[in-house]
Parts: sequence; structure tokens; C-alpha cells
Amino acid sequence: MLKILVSLVSLFLVAVLVLSLRQERMDLTSQSAKLFIKINQRRHLLWGQQIKISAGTNPIAISKKLKARAAAEAAQRAAATMPALIAVPVNGATAGNQ
Repeated sequence: MLKILVSLVSLFLVAVLVLSLRQERMDLTSQSAKLFIKINQRRHLLWGQQIKISAGTNPIAISKKLKARAAAEAAQRAAATMPALIAVPVNGATAGNQ
């Protein structure tokens, strides 16, 4: 009788241990799935940033930006060297006497 009782108690303990290990495995699987999703999201974010960097640093884009900057600077220099147009009163009239 004692052997049966010891066997049942040990069987119960083994069953509890197996169930706890199974639960632990399920928890770890869930955590690893969440980490995998986060890693993929970060990877997609990184890919997007790499695409933006490569689009902005390819030779064609750089030459277009440099040409646009040179044109803007030339326009600013031209505007700075142009004389300002001043309104001159006609027939001696001033702004207050009109």
C-alpha cells in the first residue's frame, strides 16, 4: 500500500513538473515571437532609412541638388547687384500733396 501511495505522489509531482515545463516553454515561445515581430519592425524601419539615404546620396540626386543650389545662389547674387527701383514723384508732387 505504501509503495502505491509513493508511486502516486511521485507520479503527481512528475505531472506537475511536466506541466510547469510546458507552461514555461509556451511563455518563452510567446516572448520569442514578440521579439521576432519587434526585430522585423526595426528591420523594415532600417530598410526605409537606408532607401532614403541612398536616394539622397546617389550621384544623379547630388548633381541635381548642386545645380539647384548654384542656380539659387546665382539668383541671389543677381538680385543683390540689381539697383533698387525707386518711385520718383512726377511734376513735383509728393506723397503728402496728392
